[in-house]
Amino acid sequence: MISLILISLITCGVGSTLYYFWAKRRAIVDIPNERSSHSHQPIRGLGIVFPIACALMGILSLYTRILPVEIEEIWTRPFLIPLGIVLAGLTGYFDDRLDLKASIRLPLYALSVGLVLFASSPLSYISFLGAGIALIVLVGIINTYNFMDGINGITGLYSIVFFGSVLFYLNDCNPDLLGFTEVLLIPALCFYIVFGVFNYRKTALAFLGDAGSIGTGLLVSTCLIFLFNEFQSIHVLSLLLVYGVDSLGTILIRLIRRENIFKAHRSHFYQDLVHKIGISHIKVSFVYALIQLCINVLYFTSVFQPMLIFMVCLVILCAIYLIGKRHMGQLNLNLLK
Repeated sequence: MISLILISLITCGVGSTLYYFWAKRRAIVDIPNERSSHSHQPIRGLGIVFPIACALMGILSLYTRILPVEIEEIWTRPFLIPLGIVLAGLTGYFDDRLDLKASIRLPLYALSVGLVLFASSPLSYISFLGAGIALIVLVGIINTYNFMDGINGITGLYSIVFFGSVLFYLNDCNPDLLGFTEVLLIPALCFYIVFGVFNYRKTALAFLGDAGSIGTGLLVSTCLIFLFNEFQSIHVLSLLLVYGVDSLGTILIRLIRRENIFKAHRSHFYQDLVHKIGISHIKVSFVYALIQLCINVLYFTSVFQPMLIFMVCLVILCAIYLIGKRHMGQLNLNLLK
């Protein structure tokens, strides 16, 4: 594992640096719009390094035997998951650059999700209804990750917490599955450590773009599939609870207000904290990651009552969200007066 960590850090570091200076020379920047939480023009699309690094490290691990040979018995279709992540990342990158038509973009995203579903045995053998439900859930998780990537550091820190928690759990409780997952999780973890140098700062130097957020969402979905296969319960969504409550809560509120949920906006709770309360990007991102880390610790240490942890944390987060949103509404009225 040490060799894989070192190689992943070097690969992600070199790749991110090269892309940053190349994109800077080509003026590939993020232009602020009505949804943006920034006013400058950072480099856009640094996230393309993420799926490429995952694929390269996966191939390297298999062919150089950094990992045990038994990995081939666990990963029966070894290249489909990184292939799906690369496909999703490349589609997101070119959509950022060229604004791909929906008729091109959506089938490619669907194909990438389908590859992950097919490769994630035993879900590859479930009914069409089960596959359809899984597809909807995966698309929802991917969109959640994409929509929540709106302020400096939030996706980077949150991803470090998620991938780090899953790695820690597998290393401690399920080493058989670790041989499979560390091929992807370690490069992902290393990428976001490197990405923090560019993004986790008062004025970000670079953003992920859809290439990174969608690719990451797909890998997060993959991890949840494997955990669901093991626990056979929705309480595995505890690992994505903070993002889930903010994202789904925002969608429901916008639907109630009869707003177009597909239109760019700044209605997420984390955006309210930044723009209406005035808390810095760095602090909000840190708090989101810290809360999720606390939930993960409770979840993995409460082996006999994970559903109870899930329900209690869900209720608490929903209460905080609703109270906070109500306060934001009162704040808006005061500002209008």
